[in-house]
Amino acid sequence: SAELRSLSPLGEFAIDIQRHVRQFCEEVTKVPGFDLPDPIAMCVAIDDGIITSEVDKYVEVILGEGHARGQTMVDWLGVTRRPPNTRVVLRCDQTKFRQMLRAALRG
Repeated sequence: SAELRSLSPLGEFAIDIQRHVRQFCEEVTKVPGFDLPDPIAMCVAIDDGIITSEVDKYVEVILGEGHARGQTMVDWLGVTRRPPNTRVVLRCDQTKFRQMLRAALRG
């Protein structure tokens, strides 16, 4: 995160807004660091050549009230017998992602 922060004021902002995610990862999941789901989604949208593994699955977003509201439910096992409606990206080229992220944060 120090490298990204040093790129520009935009880099500082991008790291600063991750404060709550970093804190959650440290305190709850006990996983060091944090992920960047929105930037990687944008990188995929800009250049889907970054994808190294993907599957087509049926995905539904929970719209009701309660703890699951907004959660995406992926039918990994095909139990709903519904046709796939979503391209699910499982892995991306880390080197290419980092290059794209650095370029974006340089402004």
